[in-house]
Amino acid sequence: ITGPCTFTYEGCDGSFDREFSMRVSFPVDGCLGQGSFACTQIPAHECLSTEYKGPMNGIGPAWSAFTPQAMQQGLALLPVGREVYTHWVDMDSQDNLTELQIPLQG
Repeated sequence: ITGPCTFTYEGCDGSFDREFSMRVSFPVDGCLGQGSFACTQIPAHECLSTEYKGPMNGIGPAWSAFTPQAMQQGLALLPVGREVYTHWVDMDSQDNLTELQIPLQG
């Protein structure tokens, strides 16, 4: 494992009644093909991002504030959201640091 855990939400628009996919991943320097894990290479991409610092019960409001700001940029955004857990202590820690990302359409 070469970096922080990342949650990727595909097809998520913040609605509680819409189904979406979530992928939990860790970057690695090579896929050995062993065990029950699958490796996927994600191509480099540009994204809009912001940092959220605090406990997980505040990440929803952080997304609610970031998403309209991203849309106001007038850029073509993908219907994908990523949370990169750059510093993790525990669910309730004020010291957690999470990068919120919305990829741009190529």
